[in-house]
Amino acid sequence: MVFLIVLFSITALISAVLSIKATVIVEYSDKLTVFAKWTFLKYSLMPFESAKKGEEDKKEEEPAAEPAETVEKEEKKAEEYENIEIKSETADEKAEITTEQKKEEKEEAEKTEIPAEEKKEEKKVKKTKPKAAKSGPISVYYQNKGINGFRELLGNLLWALNAMFSSIFRSIKIKKLVFKTYVHKDDAAETAIAFGKTCAEYFPLFGFICARCNVKNKEISITPLFLEDKKEMYFYAEIALSPAAVIRAAVVLAVRLLFRVLLKFILGSREKK
Repeated sequence: MVFLIVLFSITALISAVLSIKATVIVEYSDKLTVFAKWTFLKYSLMPFESAKKGEEDKKEEEPAAEPAETVEKEEKKAEEYENIEIKSETADEKAEITTEQKKEEKEEAEKTEIPAEEKKEEKKVKKTKPKAAKSGPISVYYQNKGINGFRELLGNLLWALNAMFSSIFRSIKIKKLVFKTYVHKDDAAETAIAFGKTCAEYFPLFGFICARCNVKNKEISITPLFLEDKKEMYFYAEIALSPAAVIRAAVVLAVRLLFRVLLKFILGSREKK
């Protein structure tokens, strides 16, 4: 009983911690900044904090000049090492000459002797029948189900992935979404055309986001400027998502793939007797 109480309390604690939503704040005006927050933890994704520290660490001090006495000592040590290397090279050359002579003598003796192992191997050679190659599970599945079977598996895979991503999108909560930009050209007609193109580019994207996700506060404005030139763009989004929702979607995806894809493939790839 005590074990069950401890297990239940641990699972409840883990589920409570995972249900706390992680928040990602994306902001763009002159540069892009991305922050991630979860409980009391906060981490800067862009720009990286380590990059600023690396620029400060680049400033290194110049090494001090070595005194003249140490230079003379190093030159003497170098000359001694050169003499030792010359002596070792002569000794190595002599050893190589002796080893080469021994190798030549062995090769001449081996040529005169007739190897007995070759005769034994010739007697042991027997004619063996080639084994029939076993067909793989993919080829067996194709023989049993045909191309329609692969279409069914692919359809089930895409359906499971679509269900996973749709559940994740539904659990995303956008607390604030702000987008402001201005359109200006030299001519009024060109400004109107450019305004229509930018609206056609951005509004379907934000419409998809608002339809799929839970957006609380949104402010999207694309302003045409006919008199003054103002090239500015501002974007701000505060996105919240709980890790438990992602884990739940991944578990559901694994179960669906197991029963709708993997088991069907295993059963269909069995050879018919």
